[in-house]
Amino acid sequence: MYLKEFDLDLPYMENDKKIRMIMNEEKCQYNEATKLDYEMNWKEIRRQFRLETRCITAMYERLFSKIKIKGCWKILVECVEDITDERVRQYSGVCSVQVKFNFNDFSNNSEVGKKETTLNLLMEGIEKISQENNWEMQKFREIGLQIEEARYLNEWLWKKAIKKPR
Repeated sequence: MYLKEFDLDLPYMENDKKIRMIMNEEKCQYNEATKLDYEMNWKEIRRQFRLETRCITAMYERLFSKIKIKGCWKILVECVEDITDERVRQYSGVCSVQVKFNFNDFSNNSEVGKKETTLNLLMEGIEKISQENNWEMQKFREIGLQIEEARYLNEWLWKKAIKKPR
């Protein structure tokens, strides 16, 4: 497999208090209330986080020339308030790891601050996965430096001009 994708995720964190409140209001079971809580209170936050971090993860992917790595085509960094699992997990070619993250600090940050944080989170996750799998980190660090040198601006030019059909 070729490692070619990098992504950050903000996994759902159950809020027991909110879920109990939904259970009382909607007269439903815990599982259904959890689904409702996700839909009402978390789904949009997760989507917004993905949109705000995708600029840097996409830039990292663009600058990264794929390398052949056994069993891994994607690195997924789960940004969590409290790390509940220190392991590097691997499912269907996706290497996943948790890193400590404060969402409130992130959302109150400037656009450049968010991009810096995104790159730091991504690099921290890559570092953990690389150590676990004995990968050489140099290539990964070089991409991080290129992003910093570009001042976090994800700009590129098309190789050929697009022509209109006649």
